Amino acid sequence: MHDSESPPGRRKFRGVDPDQRVAQRREQLLHAGLEAFGTRGFQASGVREICAEAKLTERYFYESFKNREALFIAVHERAAKQIEVLMVEALAIAPRNAREIPRAALRAILGTYRDDPRLARVLMIEVLRANVNDTAFVASDAFAQLIEQMTLSLYPNLTALGIDAGLIANGLYGSTIYIAVRWTLDGFKEPVEQIVEHCAVFYDSMMHELAQRESVAPPPPTPPAPVAAVSEKRRMPRRKQSAR
Repeated sequence: MHDSESPPGRRKFRGVDPDQRVAQRREQLLHAGLEAFGTRGFQASGVREICAEAKLTERYFYESFKNREALFIAVHERAAKQIEVLMVEALAIAPRNAREIPRAALRAILGTYRDDPRLARVLMIEVLRANVNDTAFVASDAFAQLIEQMTLSLYPNLTALGIDAGLIANGLYGSTIYIAVRWTLDGFKEPVEQIVEHCAVFYDSMMHELAQRESVAPPPPTPPAPVAAVSEKRRMPRRKQSAR
């Protein structure tokens, strides 16, 4: 079908079809949302201000998002995914020891927050101010799962010791978040490496404790040796032949 034969509202504009234009406008709004929420905050950023940042009229906002909260969730999800990818990449190339693995992930996260403070504000501060239900918990669960996997890769016998790696991971994530929030609110005054080392204190303590518990844990019980099957022929006593 030629452009001239396209249904009304579905014709290409400057060589771009309608679906591509919608996607482009949505991308503009996502960038504008990150800028608005990450600099002015959620409460100070209305739909009108976001559209002005995106250089779009308000009718195009509602083409992609139901309301301001829906845009915030999309911005938050993209920011969380960006941090998650960086964390996974850092862990993939980190030396395989209990000291360097957490530090590699911490440097990736904290360095990104310092380089783009908008991400830090959206992910850790504004998410608590916006009315977006469980968005913060969904993101924290994803990061805690990565920490849990990291922990189990180093200490695979935690379950046998009665230790829940998931609970440990949530505690470590919480300690990192509280330090990072304070650092963000203080304007990133301290060097990244200093914050990394302060966060790492909790990881080092946990790793030391787990290593200690593994070293003193009793060995698993040895399963009993299988009993050899006795043939029916061996178990049945022979009858004595009577004298004839």
